[in-house]
Amino acid sequence: MEELENIMETRGLLEEEEWSYLENKKLLLEIERRKTMDLKQRSRTKWALDGDENSKFFHAHVNARKAINGIVTPRFSEIFVFF
Repeated sequence: MEELENIMETRGLLEEEEWSYLENKKLLLEIERRKTMDLKQRSRTKWALDGDENSKFFHAHVNARKAINGIVTPRFSEIFVFF
């Protein structure tokens, strides 16, 4: 693929080279799609086996993000109001 891309940059591709490039690109995209699907399935399997053991971690992360991204309103009687 890289070699064909280098040729493409310098002189352009012949019809056969272009066909080969496109077929290889499709193949690589399909492999990447399958790899992504496999990782997604593995994560679901891990979640099913382990359950929500990490929920404490995730809730802490969400709450920290909420605190960082919260909108602070003006102070009323020494009390901050967060939305």
